[in-house]
Amino acid sequence: MMNNFAKIQDFNPAGKRVLVRVDINAPVSGGIVQDDTRLRLVAPGLRELAGRGAKVLICAHFDRPKGKRVPEFSLAPLVKPLAEIIGKPVAFCEEPFGEKATAAIETMKPGDILMLENIRFEAG
Repeated sequence: MMNNFAKIQDFNPAGKRVLVRVDINAPVSGGIVQDDTRLRLVAPGLRELAGRGAKVLICAHFDRPKGKRVPEFSLAPLVKPLAEIIGKPVAFCEEPFGEKATAAIETMKPGDILMLENIRFEAG
């Protein structure tokens, strides 16, 4: 059985903003990632997009904060380990959307990677 799903290799992401929804739920204790398996699984795709000149926006959630900002559910602790795995800097925006996110996205250059804050911090 063949599928007709598009693959990263099927398009030219150079200079485009590419929003990537990833599952990076990783156990964090005391601000330290305890198991980076999920980060390692998403890294190749993110690395390839950035390497091909995309402006990579990472959209993810962590736990169920029910629309409230819960510091222990922030994605911030995942940024440094992900950057180390990818082998290039990963920026972080403390909002998943809004003025700060828009400003952070506008400053991106081709090949940059930006992780947006936990989408579940927003009630909508």
